[in-house]
Amino acid sequence: MKGDNIMKAFTINELENIFEIGRAMQCAADEGEIEIEDSKNAFLFAARLAMEFEEKYLDSEDYYGDLDEFITGKILEEFKVEV
Repeated sequence: MKGDNIMKAFTINELENIFEIGRAMQCAADEGEIEIEDSKNAFLFAARLAMEFEEKYLDSEDYYGDLDEFITGKILEEFKVEV
C-alpha cells in the first residue's frame, strides 16, 4: 500500500464512496477497533477501496449495506490495533 500513487479524476460515485469509507474508518478509530497512524495512507486506502467497490457493485440495490459489507473486514485488517 505504501508508495501507491493515484493519479486520476474521481467520479461522483467514487467520491461518495471515499467519503463514506472515511466515515467508517473514523468511527472504527473512535471505537478503538483500528488505529490510523498515517492519514495520507488511510486516504489512499479509502480511494482504492472506493474504486474497487464501484467496479464490483456497479448497480447496487442496497448501497450502504453493500458498501459496509465490502469494507468492514478490509478496514479492520489494514488498520488492526496491534496488541
